[in-house]
Amino acid sequence: MGVPASDTRFLRKVYLILVKEDPAIVSWDAAGRSFSIFNTALFQKLIKSKYHLSSLCTFRQNLQAHGFIEIEQPPATGPKSDDEAMVPETYYHEYFVKGHPEYLEKIPFDPSLKFRCQECKRQPNEAGTKCSFRRAIATAPCVPPPVVGNAPAASAGSHR
Repeated sequence: MGVPASDTRFLRKVYLILVKEDPAIVSWDAAGRSFSIFNTALFQKLIKSKYHLSSLCTFRQNLQAHGFIEIEQPPATGPKSDDEAMVPETYYHEYFVKGHPEYLEKIPFDPSLKFRCQECKRQPNEAGTKCSFRRAIATAPCVPPPVVGNAPAASAGSHR
């Protein structure tokens, strides 16, 4: 089972990305309770190296090891290309809340949940769209559970 994260560098990095980066690529939801990656190709190209992330697959597995769940979203509208994922990846954790970086220390880390898919080990994909880890966690729709513990319900607001 997970233990409280003694090292919150990864979580703080994700929080910083959401504060500083282009909301067309990655941003908080309107309520500040989850975040979405809207363009995995641009995330890989513009954000990955800037924040010293090794790959989108590793980013996803780190989220999973910290107890984030992926919320299935309907496909985005607009033109589709091979380089751009049109279905946003949306992630939720009860203690990952916009405006409350102090909650990051409450997020546990379970290293047993951290693995890299064999597909990405063999042939990394810059867009991160062919990752079998992504396909495995996106098979069943889920919704965020109700607010638990000391995490307050965030008020509605904009993406940033």
